[in-house]
Amino acid sequence: MEKDLERYTLPQRIFHWVNAVSIFLLLISGLAIYAPNLFAFMNLKTSTWFELHMWLVPLFLGGVAFHIIHSAFFLDRLGYLWFGKAEQHRLATILRNFFGLTKEYPRLGKYHPAQILVHWGFFANLMALTLTGFIIWKPLRHLIPLRLFGLGWDFIFFNRILHDFFTASLAAMIIGHVYFAVLIKKNWPDLKAMFTGKIPLEEYAKYHEILD
Repeated sequence: MEKDLERYTLPQRIFHWVNAVSIFLLLISGLAIYAPNLFAFMNLKTSTWFELHMWLVPLFLGGVAFHIIHSAFFLDRLGYLWFGKAEQHRLATILRNFFGLTKEYPRLGKYHPAQILVHWGFFANLMALTLTGFIIWKPLRHLIPLRLFGLGWDFIFFNRILHDFFTASLAAMIIGHVYFAVLIKKNWPDLKAMFTGKIPLEEYAKYHEILD
């Protein structure tokens, strides 16, 4: 009988899918605020989209806080997401292999080094969206003493542009994430594990070191 390995805990899976839904709805509601005509068929006011966007933010931030606390204090697994020397060496070897400079291919840790970089890329992008969103959101903007720093409407407008930029980059990252998860057959066991929590030990051992 094939033995299974726990790949993702139930709280990790719940966070992943709640986070995915909240980010998707944030993107849709943000787009509806930016270009209302795109969703005119839904017959919703821009103010309704804005209210949805506003209430999705604490859901998202609450999920991120839970993810950090759960990973750091309950699972003690933040170390698996640290891009240290071992992961740098793995990534360098993978790149050399890709460009035909070596036949060597490293055994991975719990996560692929590119997966770790994408994880932190998502985090940085989402935090940038949160910060710029707070600056352009009028109720919170009044709590930021912009005048004390000599900042005015130009700064707010600049943050609006940054907010749009990070929205576009987030959309691109999501497309890439879905592409590698769904269309690359090698990653299907890991995708399935995001639903079931389990991955066949034999499949996992093909590419990864057995760490647990």
